[in-house]
Amino acid sequence: MHYIRFVRPPTVTIRDRGKTVLRLALTIATDLGDAYLCPEAPIPLTLTYWVNDQLQKPSLPLLKWTAGMRVCKLDVPLKVLARGSYVTKIFVSPAEPNLGLMHMQQLLTQKTPMIVPVVATPALPGVEPKLFTNRQVLLGDVQNKRVFLAISEEIQDSIARRVWDSGMVTAALLFELAPHNARPSKFLPLTQELVRADALSVLELGCGVGTLGISMATALAQRHVTPTPAEADVEHAEATTEARSSPETSRHRIVLTDLPDAEEVAQQNIELFNTAMSGLVAPTVAYENLDWFDCKEGAFGPLVSSNQTWDLVIISDCTYNADVIPVLVASLDKLHYIAMQKSGKGPHILLSTKFRHDSETVFWDQMEMAGWEVREKAEFPVANIGAAAEQIEVYLFSKKARTN
Repeated sequence: MHYIRFVRPPTVTIRDRGKTVLRLALTIATDLGDAYLCPEAPIPLTLTYWVNDQLQKPSLPLLKWTAGMRVCKLDVPLKVLARGSYVTKIFVSPAEPNLGLMHMQQLLTQKTPMIVPVVATPALPGVEPKLFTNRQVLLGDVQNKRVFLAISEEIQDSIARRVWDSGMVTAALLFELAPHNARPSKFLPLTQELVRADALSVLELGCGVGTLGISMATALAQRHVTPTPAEADVEHAEATTEARSSPETSRHRIVLTDLPDAEEVAQQNIELFNTAMSGLVAPTVAYENLDWFDCKEGAFGPLVSSNQTWDLVIISDCTYNADVIPVLVASLDKLHYIAMQKSGKGPHILLSTKFRHDSETVFWDQMEMAGWEVREKAEFPVANIGAAAEQIEVYLFSKKARTN
């Protein structure tokens, strides 16, 4: 996939006679930013903006992205704003609806290439610009409420604090697997059985911006089914006074972990999740720093230490750096060992990845040597504009049972 990204914070300037100008510098590139969009035909982009949180119509034609472009700088004139009115949000997307990723399920069903739009709050004159933008893509209905996957990422060139392809595809997958009324999965039946548990304890390693862990939490929130009015009346009549006075809570718990560099943006995204889930029964999501070099020695912070019998450890796009693969495998071994000592049951490992280079194969070799086996695997093709299609691979691992 390709992503529209700002290379510097968008700003608003006020010129003569109150003329408002939006200053933008943007690019369209892959998740790692290692390849720019190179289409055969120009791709028009549009700008949608909000004034005082009110949508302004119509959307404005912005530019046509052509092969060879890397960064485009624009001064976009907007209508004259009344005193006290401000541009509060902007949204840049492909003009062609099917080309923009608007609904996460497109990642599982649409065979044609997609570009991920971007949302930002432009800085007003004299205000320090924000160094973060958002991805906001519709996931679907959760407890009769439309919910978006809202993920903040950093504008600056840091691959640790941005959205990656595998996390996005797996987010869509989890949302499809979890509901009570979901169809039985043809490709990942064991994973579906896991995420449909009534109580799930999940640890994410190398969370980055938190796409996978937060989408897991959103998917699990679907496990709480809002009763129909008739069902609610029956439940109300049968409930005791004590039960009626107790708020409903989710039994699912998710802890995101990564190096300190990821903490700020991961915490921001947990806040966005909590806002989206306001009024709903949702899993508890928290963040804690965890270095894999500490993890493999069993040195955890208080959050991870408080629950060392994880049902599921989730990992996304963490096999690209071959240098740390031995440490990652050793960390998984340590988590399994501790869980077995405490409960006699080890965690499953759910891993999603986009194969980028041959050195990554060492991960599967070392997992096999450590006694892990692939319980199931699924592949999801991702089409690209002007480049070959890629594969997102999703694996479920568990430890082989020892034989005496």
